[in-house]
Amino acid sequence: MSTERQSFESIAARLDRIPISRWHNKLLVLLGLGILADGIDNYFSSSVLAAVLDSGFSTTTLNAYFISFTMLGWLIGAYLIGIIGDRFGRKSAMKYNLIFFGCASIAASFAPNMIVLIVCRSVLGMGMGAQYAATYGSFGEYLPPKNRGQYSGLVSTIANFGPPIATFMAMMIIPVFTWRPLWFIVGVFGLIVCVLQHFYLEESPRWLAQKGRIEEADAIVTRVEKNLEAKGVELAAVNYDALTQEITQDLPYSALFKGTLAKRTITFVVGMCGMNIATYTMVNWIPTILKMNGMSLEVSLRLTTVMLIAAPIGCIICAGVANHVPRKTALIVCLLGMCVTSIVYSLQKEAIMIMAIGFILMLFLYFYITLICSVYATEIFPVAAKLRGVGLGNSASRIAAIVTPPGVAWLLNNFGSVSVFVAVSICLFIVAIVVAIFGVETRHKTLEEINEKVLFKNG
Repeated sequence: MSTERQSFESIAARLDRIPISRWHNKLLVLLGLGILADGIDNYFSSSVLAAVLDSGFSTTTLNAYFISFTMLGWLIGAYLIGIIGDRFGRKSAMKYNLIFFGCASIAASFAPNMIVLIVCRSVLGMGMGAQYAATYGSFGEYLPPKNRGQYSGLVSTIANFGPPIATFMAMMIIPVFTWRPLWFIVGVFGLIVCVLQHFYLEESPRWLAQKGRIEEADAIVTRVEKNLEAKGVELAAVNYDALTQEITQDLPYSALFKGTLAKRTITFVVGMCGMNIATYTMVNWIPTILKMNGMSLEVSLRLTTVMLIAAPIGCIICAGVANHVPRKTALIVCLLGMCVTSIVYSLQKEAIMIMAIGFILMLFLYFYITLICSVYATEIFPVAAKLRGVGLGNSASRIAAIVTPPGVAWLLNNFGSVSVFVAVSICLFIVAIVVAIFGVETRHKTLEEINEKVLFKNG
């Protein structure tokens, strides 16, 4: 290598000039399948909760603890994966976590009672929390700026095919075979994806370069460059004298709470709290709420399945427009849209209106999920602390998710379903205010440009 190519900045600049290619698509599939396994596992739990309640295997209180202990596991997993991923690499973090996830999921399928299922689920939650944080936090490091929003949205789209797939599986399997095969199937799927990632997933060149492993990073980027040049693709020249600096030294955890980076940490943590309060109220509790409002389990599952078709559609819309609308503005619009739509949804009594308004609500929700969790998360933290920042946001938001289910149960038992959606709307409005005050715009900027000021504020 020439001297000018032996730096973090040069590796980053060479990555950013590589057009979307087969290499990026391979990464998209490998990373997408990993969190698709998580997404299926995560979202069929709402149907399982309705089923175990209907069969007498569980109670409303135990269902609330099921969700809370899942979130506790998620909190621990997301926190730990940030430390592991920043120290040992993105690939290792995702690959070994899938082993953990797959084995825990298979174990859950054999739970003899609800207490054991809650314990298995809390362990499984560690795997889910880790996988989401590692995948969403890492993928943007591979992508050029002009495609980062789109492709980050696409990996979220793959993950969020999980809700309709999960509810369809639940609708087909639970009435015939009970809920147990669901976890066995997704556990095996997770282990298969782990094998694929072991053989075909490459480490992030940005992370390698940040750790001083320039030769390894250069080898990956050079191979991609040569493959494209062999196909007649002309790569833009890199102006090594004009490269934007970013943090290349290791950062302590405390850096996340200082200067410019502290504002981004606050924005992401609060934004993720809003996401989880909305998701784990609206999605996990909707089948139970519909059942408590007089609908049969079968009808409630069908309505929920139709509504959750909006999940991948919302992600696809986000992927399509993410490069064309300001990130900060889009986040605020989605939050305010959910505030209004959730209240309107709570007032509906007819099945057709429940499906129609619920579908719109899910569009807003999953557009927001994709934008905050997949696109924004990978942009606002420097490589040196990226997974710790993303992991912190994911784990801190689980505190809200842990206390939310008992709160939902209390509101349902004392004030009815409308009060639940009013409370969620108030929370989302507060999140919108925080994003408006502290949010940073990232569209069409390189990761190094976004985080250049962080170097001077925290370095």
